[in-house]
Amino acid sequence: MKKIIPLITLLLGCVFILSVYLLYIKKQASQQPDFLNTHLFSVAQDVQPFELKDKNENVVNNVDLQNNWTIINFGYTSCPDICPTNLADASSMMRILNEDMQINSGVQSWFITLDPVRDSTQVIAGYTDAFHPDLIGLRAPHKNISALALACGVSYQIQAPLDASATDIYWVAHSDMMVLINPQGQYAGYLSPPYDSQNMAKLLKKLIEDES
Repeated sequence: MKKIIPLITLLLGCVFILSVYLLYIKKQASQQPDFLNTHLFSVAQDVQPFELKDKNENVVNNVDLQNNWTIINFGYTSCPDICPTNLADASSMMRILNEDMQINSGVQSWFITLDPVRDSTQVIAGYTDAFHPDLIGLRAPHKNISALALACGVSYQIQAPLDASATDIYWVAHSDMMVLINPQGQYAGYLSPPYDSQNMAKLLKKLIEDES
């Protein structure tokens, strides 16, 4: 019995710490009542230095997040459902914003692959161009991507191939969320499903207006 009491105390302490942590996260990302499934942090978080490459092999880094609101989708071109649906919604949002000449220059949309082995520069270029000409596709070695994904609250795991001989056939399990970066290049919040392009466009318009 004497050995059990300290164990129970330790478990209760862990539960308390976890509860406090989850409450902190919830306060940090409060849902916006006027915009469904939009979670903005009370204090935006700095994004650690990163380096990616676009379809022209140009280096893209933190500087490229400046002066625009940026929607980032993390995924991979072989994704059967989440990625094409999310990119379609993000692209529809861009088309809506493009109709407003005062807004269209203040928003950019990024797609960062979590599968750089199969997603070459050419593959990503063809994939993103099919959704929207202004959708920016990006890639980098796994170590670069994993660090940036973690900083943005995105988790992912490459699943082992079902057939050991087919090493190029596998899934990438990943978070279903759209990361929101403010014009200062900071992680400002995220959007969660289900997504609505009209609602997303209204949100970005409001964020831009609040910045001006």
